[in-house]
Amino acid sequence: MSFPNLLQGVNQGIGDTAWRQRLNGVAQHMENLKSCCFFFDLKLGCKLIALFEALSGLWQIYHGYKELYVHKDRLLAPEWVDTKVTQHSAQFNFFLALVGFFSAQLLLAGVIFERKMCVLLWIYVTALCTLISMFYTLVLDCIPELLLFDVFSAGLEAYFIVIALAYYMQMRRVEHTDDDFEVLFTASEV
Repeated sequence: MSFPNLLQGVNQGIGDTAWRQRLNGVAQHMENLKSCCFFFDLKLGCKLIALFEALSGLWQIYHGYKELYVHKDRLLAPEWVDTKVTQHSAQFNFFLALVGFFSAQLLLAGVIFERKMCVLLWIYVTALCTLISMFYTLVLDCIPELLLFDVFSAGLEAYFIVIALAYYMQMRRVEHTDDDFEVLFTASEV
């Protein structure tokens, strides 16, 4: 089945039900996820993820600032290094670090104040920034030496997104439970 046919709902047959069953199985596994790194509950795990992301963003901001504004002797740079390309790369990494730092604050606010929209927005921003960073590093900036680091960081970000998504699903499930209703009388008392 092709992707356009899937979007249009054409050829809904045996393959379509198998795909939906697999997707439902993944959703059930996500709902059963209760811990982060086997030790922490999802709420504390999201707080630790926000702290890690914020510290990582601050480190990248410092490194980007140092690349951009600290005086370096350009004469000592190898002749194959183009200063405009490295300047552009440093600006791009500085921008992504700012976005990462502020999105970590968004996740922290979503966890502390239990706002589902903040957590969901963090998931979208993080996924988009990870894809943009990998595309820029591998295609536009052409640094194949960073492939291993990019794969590791993308895998770590994917794990963080799974934990945040499980916490989001937990908040949504708690919101829709009927445990808050109080039984005032039973049928036998009437």
